[in-house]
Parts: sequence; C-alpha cells; structure tokens
Amino acid sequence: MTTFEKLAIRIKNDLDIEVVNLKRTHAGHWQRSAGAFVWISQMVGSPYDVGSTYTASTLLQSKGKLQIHKGEIIPQD
Repeated sequence: MTTFEKLAIRIKNDLDIEVVNLKRTHAGHWQRSAGAFVWISQMVGSPYDVGSTYTASTLLQSKGKLQIHKGEIIPQD
C-alpha cells in the first residue's frame, strides 16, 4: 500500500472525506516557503480540491486527528 493510499484512508477515518487522485505538486523550495501545497487531491462529490503544506508522511505520523482548514489538511498536534 502506498503512502497516498494510507493517507486517503486516514483522511476518510478522521474527517469523513473521501479523496481520490492524490498527487505531488513538485513545488520548489520558494513555492513551499510561500505556502504552496506539496500534494493535492480531489474530494469525491465536491468540485473542490484539498491539499496540504505538510507531507503525506508527516500527516500519517501525527498522533492527533487530522483537521481541515480552508481546504488544507493539517495535523491537530
């Protein structure tokens, strides 16, 4: 199972949001410093995308539940 598949399961369990097509954005250093997402995904049944400035691995390692804030998935801790 890939990291993105594991993250999709974690997002479903923590936020009850189904996501598909998780993709890396390949944002460079300066883009990330300006707040660019490092990955994005489509929400099933919604025209909106979600993503995060946190890597998928960081989100999977977080101990608290994931949260969503203005389209960004963030760790609670």
